[in-house]
Amino acid sequence: MTDSGSFIRVAVRDNSKVADGFRHTIVMNTKTKTAWVLRTGGFASVYDWFGPVDARHVSIQNCRSDHMSANIRG
Repeated sequence: MTDSGSFIRVAVRDNSKVADGFRHTIVMNTKTKTAWVLRTGGFASVYDWFGPVDARHVSIQNCRSDHMSANIRG
């Protein structure tokens, strides 16, 4: 069973000023160093997951992150 406290969420800023653009969120398991990307929005209101990817060599030290609940639509 996965500890839900080991997941963090980092929202990727989008400064494109496009009204129907996508929003991207990185979800990372800090224990396994595995990450996924959630893409939402767009003209057709998509909800797409990409991953998992190996994030062992990725630093999130300067990212503002939020601990997330275990309730993720998928």
